[in-house]
Amino acid sequence: MLPATREDGSGITVIGTRQMVAVRHWAKYVRYYLIDCCIYIFRFYFSQKTSLISRSGREVSSVIAFSHWLFKFLEKEKPKYVAACFDESLGSCFRNKIYPEYKSNRLPPDESLSYELLACKKICEFAGVPVFASNAFEADDLIASLAHFSEARGVEPIICSRDKDLAQLLTLKNARLWDYGYEEPMSAEAFKKRTGIAAKNMAEYLAIVGDPSDAITGVEGVGKKTAVALLDAFGSWDEIKNNIDAIPKLPIRGAAKVADRINSQLALVDFNLQLTRLDCGSLKADKIRYQRKPKDEEQLRILFQEFNAPKSLLEQVGKI
Repeated sequence: MLPATREDGSGITVIGTRQMVAVRHWAKYVRYYLIDCCIYIFRFYFSQKTSLISRSGREVSSVIAFSHWLFKFLEKEKPKYVAACFDESLGSCFRNKIYPEYKSNRLPPDESLSYELLACKKICEFAGVPVFASNAFEADDLIASLAHFSEARGVEPIICSRDKDLAQLLTLKNARLWDYGYEEPMSAEAFKKRTGIAAKNMAEYLAIVGDPSDAITGVEGVGKKTAVALLDAFGSWDEIKNNIDAIPKLPIRGAAKVADRINSQLALVDFNLQLTRLDCGSLKADKIRYQRKPKDEEQLRILFQEFNAPKSLLEQVGKI
């Protein structure tokens, strides 16, 4: 049974197992929007063709673009429950303790981008959106914790991102992966249809083929099609390991060699899984701020005056 819940100023509080009918009725209409903020900020940062300068001489093009995106989202979706998750763990993530080379191919944000990331955090805070960030866990882990927290209480987690790693969370009931403003929301079935990869196998798939964007080395000679064929045939990495002798019988090219390659790299894939699986325990339930707060319109207008924001953005402030 799901725990009964009540709403208070801080969000959702567990109070027992009574009043289940009321909880189910309430949860049926509730979604928890989890925003992978850096995905959108980086998208705007690397695609902006015009330069917008603040009164103090700072580049703020990405801040303005992200603010437009965020305010359109808030105005249209009117979320009661929402979270903005930021990445602040490059080089200090718990995965770096397991594998020091993790994401070593990525450069830290320069001063300009760091300023814009911080400004975007402030925009979220003043817009009333609870902000989550950690120097030990990635935004993906924070989103995973929040998604599991909400799903356990009957609330639908809607993950606003295009990050393939987050597809792991589509195994949760009613979860959706939504590249908001760019694509339609995807269920586990839709993700499988689009990518060919089962959401439940996403971490295992990455552990097998590797993830160059995170400096994770996969099994040499085993590519996407082969990895998908193996996972589809056996259902999981554990079953692949337990059925190495059955791999040569599969209708895949060079099946016997694939079996040898997998068998020689069992330890590598097991190791990689420590890096590719999301950590769903990065946040404690009593630390989770669940509910959107009232916006601080005065602070937003002060910021946007500093940023020389266009009139259209200032008009949006009144609509969120």
